[in-house]
Amino acid sequence: MNIMAISARRALCAAATVAFAVLASAAQAQSASKSEFAIKEYSPRAGTSILREAIQSPKVPINKRYAELSADERNAFQSYYLRFDTANEPPFPLEGLKPALELLVRMQNKLVDQGRLHLMVAIDANGLATDIKVVDSPSPEMAKAAAGVMMYTKFKPAQCAGQACAMDFPLHVEFPARN
Repeated sequence: MNIMAISARRALCAAATVAFAVLASAAQAQSASKSEFAIKEYSPRAGTSILREAIQSPKVPINKRYAELSADERNAFQSYYLRFDTANEPPFPLEGLKPALELLVRMQNKLVDQGRLHLMVAIDANGLATDIKVVDSPSPEMAKAAAGVMMYTKFKPAQCAGQACAMDFPLHVEFPARN
């Protein structure tokens, strides 16, 4: 090989490396800004290698904090409340829903429960869970596990007329059957 061919090959490799880095960073930026609404199973079901959705949130992205939600996403979340003054803000997990939901999926994977989990979590003006009301649960074990997860989750406190206030946080999760 002559020197010109080696130089051209090195230049081509360098250009490919730069192009790959640009594409990779663009893909990361796109995936970081893309809303996530579901968490996949940790292990595939019998007879398949496909990881299905373990749980999903049809209304609110799970990977965003409250401040990152769009106006439509905030309205969708506020629709869980019967009469909600849009001048107020509901409580919301500080790190978004994803960390708590990931723990619930891990627990569901161990308990193999299916069905609806509906909790009302009382959040005080400091963003701490003070009480859990189990409205519906697939099992008593899941109710206890979910209550524990929510009690240790830190929340952005609700805002009532610009002041931090106590308010309930509704958690609705559907665990599909693992057939």
